[in-house]
Amino acid sequence: MADFETAQADWLSYPAALSFVLGRAGRLPTEVVPIGAAVGRYLAEDVTAEATLPPFDNSAMDGYAIRSSTVQDRPAPLALRVEHVSLPGSPPLEDVPEGSAVRIMTGGPLPLGFDTVIRVEHTDGEAAPGTVTLERLDDVGKHVRPAGRDMQSGEQVLSEGTRVSPGGSGLLA
Repeated sequence: MADFETAQADWLSYPAALSFVLGRAGRLPTEVVPIGAAVGRYLAEDVTAEATLPPFDNSAMDGYAIRSSTVQDRPAPLALRVEHVSLPGSPPLEDVPEGSAVRIMTGGPLPLGFDTVIRVEHTDGEAAPGTVTLERLDDVGKHVRPAGRDMQSGEQVLSEGTRVSPGGSGLLA
């Protein structure tokens, strides 16, 4: 009778054994569960984004949204009329007059055609009501999170077989 040590030559390697077992195991039926119960489970299919996120250009910090063309070739300090306020969750503003600024909070949508956020720390914070003085212009072209930076509609965001993490459950929502 062969002892334990001499029988090893007939053993499968771990990868070969795993492949053998998985090749013969049937696939479990797919279940649809509430998102709160999905953490720790495995996806039965790829998941694609249903929307572009963010859906519009938005501010990466509190400040004043402007068009870079407004300050091009102009020195600081520069006073601009403040036309509106843009808050997170509001729709992007349209038809904001040329040469003006919009007070904007972090996450607020940039008005259409605007491409810059001047940090509030680089302004006088509207010392004169309705007017902001831009004290520094080194923020031109900065502090904007472009539309679709996080994900594009139709983009695959999770793959079949992925174990759902708490963060992944947020993508499923």
